[in-house]
Amino acid sequence: MWRPCRSLVEAVARGPGKIPPLAVGCGRFANGSMHNRWAFTNATNDNALSVMARQVELLSDKINQLHSEKTAEIKQLHSEKNAEIKQLHSEKTAEIKQLYSEKEQLQSEKAAEIKQLHSEKEQLHSEKTAEIKQLYSEKEQLHSEKALKDTEILKLSLTIESVRSAKRVALIRAGRVDLRGILEHLLKEEGTGTSEAQIVAFVESHDVLAERCRQEPKITSDVSAVTTVVLARKLHQIWRRLCSDVHPRLTPEQWQLRSGEDCIQLRSNGESDSDVLLLYHLFDHFGYPVQSDVVLRQR
Repeated sequence: MWRPCRSLVEAVARGPGKIPPLAVGCGRFANGSMHNRWAFTNATNDNALSVMARQVELLSDKINQLHSEKTAEIKQLHSEKNAEIKQLHSEKTAEIKQLYSEKEQLQSEKAAEIKQLHSEKEQLHSEKTAEIKQLYSEKEQLHSEKALKDTEILKLSLTIESVRSAKRVALIRAGRVDLRGILEHLLKEEGTGTSEAQIVAFVESHDVLAERCRQEPKITSDVSAVTTVVLARKLHQIWRRLCSDVHPRLTPEQWQLRSGEDCIQLRSNGESDSDVLLLYHLFDHFGYPVQSDVVLRQR
């Protein structure tokens, strides 16, 4: 049995011709001399080392070849990646330029649109201002025309009133105004009409008339109860009995214009005492001149 003094790897690393002699173990061998055993062992070691050196050389060549291939492959990959990066950079640069161009075009379009809107706004404002001025002018013209028409209407009203006044004066002077003309004014101007229901509403709105009539014995003796409804019915009957050819409405002022200081002759119409007293209190309540002394003497 024997063993080398160094490992095989260390021997190979030293290279051919630098392999130290192998150490031989102590002991006795069965066959051959010590010299033969040493020579055999040495030859075996040389062959093994040659094979191993050849294998190492082949392995080194493979490593160098693999390294060269990988280096070339890496260079190729670098070259391809650089080309891709350049292409991508070129595409992105073109894309960014396109985006900038579109942005500038859009800003230009928006600026033109805003300018157009401002122009339209100014034109619309100018049109509206002119329209408002025209409306103001038309309004002033209408006011002027209305004032002129109001003046004409006032003149016509004065003319109509003058004609009516002249007609009333003529009627008064002709003596064609009677008690019905006074009742015409009271029932239609102070009241709402000459129907029985309208006369009832008229008397109810002047309850002082009923209070005054309740103080008259002749009225209380003629009717069972002096109420506004009863007095209104009596007044409606008086209205229906009074009749003449012309019955214009006669106010207290118009009566004074016609008759001056003369009082209304209640007895001359042929009414009963209670009717005369009712007319007396009615006319006196509204300010017509009546002959109160005659009425009082007849009580």
